Amino acid sequence: MKIVIDTNVLISALLWQGPSHELLIAVEKGLFTLCMTPALLEELKDVLKRPKFFSRLKKHNISCEDLFSGITDIAALYPEGGGVKCIELPM
Repeated sequence: MKIVIDTNVLISALLWQGPSHELLIAVEKGLFTLCMTPALLEELKDVLKRPKFFSRLKKHNISCEDLFSGITDIAALYPEGGGVKCIELPM
């Protein structure tokens, strides 16, 4: 199944434990394909560089560049406006 994860949820998955983190683990296990566009990747990069995340990154001893690189390694990149139908699933 292909999924798109909102940037805020993805940040939560990367920096904290919980349901969003479990979703990212499922992506890493190949249960889902994380689909991203260049705009979503750029937004993720910008958000990861915000000062409010510096302490959390330091706690995990990882840089925003490392996290970004890890996501680009596991995500499938799609062009903008590819006519993909999106649905929201209840949490």
